[in-house]
Amino acid sequence: MDGKGRFLRRKAKVIATIVAIAAIELLKAFVNVSNKAEELNMVLTTTGKAAVVAGWRWTTNDKTLAWKMMIHDILIVFGALFAYMDGLSIHHKDISQTKSGY
Repeated sequence: MDGKGRFLRRKAKVIATIVAIAAIELLKAFVNVSNKAEELNMVLTTTGKAAVVAGWRWTTNDKTLAWKMMIHDILIVFGALFAYMDGLSIHHKDISQTKSGY
């Protein structure tokens, strides 16, 4: 395997690792949201008052979770694009070697 092939494999592994780390962080955020929802539910049930929701608003936790989801999605798209471009470059290299005879 030549140096370019090794580089492409390493690049793919690094991108996959970054996406996996982002997925773990996103999972942590979802777990924390459910924990905070349980705490809020406990407060509402212990006070005995009915919660009236006039309208839904973005909380800080909602915004943080939305940003983490967007970043994770963007990393997945870029990873797929990098893999596609690497495949094109390898395919182009194979075609050019076939035509030139080297």
